Amino acid sequence: MKNLTVKAKTPAEKVIVPTGLMLLCLLLVLSVVLTGQAYANNLHDHLRRLSSLESTPASQADSGGKAPEIHGQTVNKKAFDYSAGSDKPLVLLFADSLCPLPHFPDCQQEIAEFNRLSQKYADKMDWLQVVKGYYVDERHVKSYLERFAITAPSIWDRENKIFTDYQVFANPYVVVINRRGDIVFRRDDFTATLESRLLTLLD
Repeated sequence: MKNLTVKAKTPAEKVIVPTGLMLLCLLLVLSVVLTGQAYANNLHDHLRRLSSLESTPASQADSGGKAPEIHGQTVNKKAFDYSAGSDKPLVLLFADSLCPLPHFPDCQQEIAEFNRLSQKYADKMDWLQVVKGYYVDERHVKSYLERFAITAPSIWDRENKIFTDYQVFANPYVVVINRRGDIVFRRDDFTATLESRLLTLLD
């Protein structure tokens, strides 16, 4: 009778994992990490906003100070420059192209209201949307603009510079600047009050 020899695996032997399976695992891990970071980033913004509101008197919460300069390029590759006032008031919407998500309550209604007013008062005021730069690429931003049919000029704030300059820690968030360059209105809950505030700047 012949002896059967079974060759045991040694530690040096390699286990071959299919490339497709490995890529799938990496994509799943990356998805979990990025989703967690997105939630963490928005939670961080929310906490910073609460901190800033606690230190700001109620009478000053809706306005204050000179508007920082804005220099950038819109998604449509047009230059946008703002500094030290203008012939028209400027209305800024700070938004996140990840809307709608649970941590952006009512974002669809607020973006729709900005869009409505930007069309209604297009010739009386200047309009700009600033889209948050975190966790998205230009293709995603363009898809968001098409999904919400946004007609106002929009800047993808890749480095989050404009968000930082204007101390915006929530979104959607609106900032209104008068002709002299003063911030006269800034809020994250603005659908019921924005239009009436804009009308005061047209007198």
